[in-house]
Amino acid sequence: MMLAAWNEGVVSCPDGIANPECLAELLGLEADEQVQIVLSSGYPARPRDPEARPPEEWIRRADRRPLEEVARHL
Repeated sequence: MMLAAWNEGVVSCPDGIANPECLAELLGLEADEQVQIVLSSGYPARPRDPEARPPEEWIRRADRRPLEEVARHL
């Protein structure tokens, strides 16, 4: 779904659910139903050019924690 949207110029982001019980009540879900993920989507404020910067620059600008801090190999 995200790839199909991207192909049409729509960006998207999967989001977690902070309070699944509240969401289930708001949506009127049955006891055996639950939402696993929410997908936010929309048109970007301005176009992005992935080739405008090298990958290292995009990574630095994202300000993400290093992979070694969030995952480990067992």
